[in-house]
Amino acid sequence: MRHRSKARVLIAVGCILLGSIGSFLEIGPAIAAGTGTVGGIPIYQPSTVSSKSDDTSVLFHTSRSISDVNAYYLKFLANAGWTLLGHTATSSGASITAKRGDQGVTLSIYPAYGGTSVTLSRYPWNKH
Repeated sequence: MRHRSKARVLIAVGCILLGSIGSFLEIGPAIAAGTGTVGGIPIYQPSTVSSKSDDTSVLFHTSRSISDVNAYYLKFLANAGWTLLGHTATSSGASITAKRGDQGVTLSIYPAYGGTSVTLSRYPWNKH
């Protein structure tokens, strides 16, 4: 009887720990292709969203490479009339800053979870 109680406790602790790890590693619900944007800037597909704040920022993850995601956003921003203010790209990540009218956007693209994570932020452009 005592052996069963220990086994139940160990199973319960294991489930709690695995649940915590599962919550920590969980990326979030998938957004269907073509439906996710932040201020009109599309969320790269395929991807899963970890967090999204109103229409100003998003953190998402894709299995695609840093260079694929970087190239996609450079092309999208150029075609959508954004002015590129800064861009760096290395094997360990990329950063893009652009503006259009009174809006700015910054993308940070970096390796995570065996793929690529992206933080995309839109903000009012300060005209100082």
